Amino acid sequence: MIRRFFKSAREHELVAYQVSKLAREALGNGTIRVRRRNAHTAAYLQRNVFSILFLSVYESLGIPRPRRMLYGMVNRCLRGVVTAADNLLDDEYKDVLELQGLPEGATTYKSVLQLLTFDRVLSLGLHQAVVRGDFDASEAQRVSNALLQKLAAIGKEEAVEEAGIEEILPPEEIIQTVHVQKGSNLLKLSFVAPSLLESGLIGRIRLCERGIHEIGTGLQILDDVTDFRQDIERKNHNYFISCLYHNGDGAEHEALDRLRADPEDRSAASVLLSGPVLPSVVDRAVGHSIDGFSILNDAGHWLHAEQAFELIAWLFKSRGLAHLWARVH
Repeated sequence: MIRRFFKSAREHELVAYQVSKLAREALGNGTIRVRRRNAHTAAYLQRNVFSILFLSVYESLGIPRPRRMLYGMVNRCLRGVVTAADNLLDDEYKDVLELQGLPEGATTYKSVLQLLTFDRVLSLGLHQAVVRGDFDASEAQRVSNALLQKLAAIGKEEAVEEAGIEEILPPEEIIQTVHVQKGSNLLKLSFVAPSLLESGLIGRIRLCERGIHEIGTGLQILDDVTDFRQDIERKNHNYFISCLYHNGDGAEHEALDRLRADPEDRSAASVLLSGPVLPSVVDRAVGHSIDGFSILNDAGHWLHAEQAFELIAWLFKSRGLAHLWARVH
């Protein structure tokens, strides 16, 4: 099944290479390392699984390769902007561009530079498409504005969490108000440009957006399981924590109280990861994801139910969560 993604993985590798070249040209030689990658490895697929999935969905919709590459460029730039913004908000550093000639510890500046550079490359890429005659300048502006508006809406949730939350919302409220932004709408950014530029495919694109909504929700729930200790420390919304708080048993409530008092309490975390709430949370993550891939299949994507289940299992294992998968499946 994984091999069927290799064509889209090669397209993604070429997109990433071309985006890095544009970034180097914009910043000047010597600032960014540009190199080709081997796209036929599990590690490459793991790092870029959703970018590759989106390219395969575009192909299943019948979108020609040049236009797929354009949308891949947009997605690459969005990934760079979002990653850089997350770095700044979370006081961490993950790179998308290989910056050179800067101090190792200058992580804040490198994040700012990446954000500015990807925004510039996105503008350059859309301008080049206008020059080629792919669409006109007004359509490029519509795409650019729509992307900014969607990013701003997603960012509002980050703004709420930046101040720290005091109330633990009920699980369903987190799904409907928080994860719709942090999970599903973030992934659905990859369909903003196609929805504006592929008018003949709008019905199937909307179906794909529904599928991606479900997949994004499922993966955000899974991230909540992975990050629940960090989210307690940072006072962020978290579906797993909400389920423990509102639906957990006595032992889970006691362990959660201990962990909220001391996020480094490993024994309390162990109780929560072995308690009765976790399997239901993981099952819900899997259920949303399976539903999402089923909707993508209805829209024409080749991935069927058995392959979707296999891909979800691979996602668990690639994130170091094989033990959770084994526990519930």
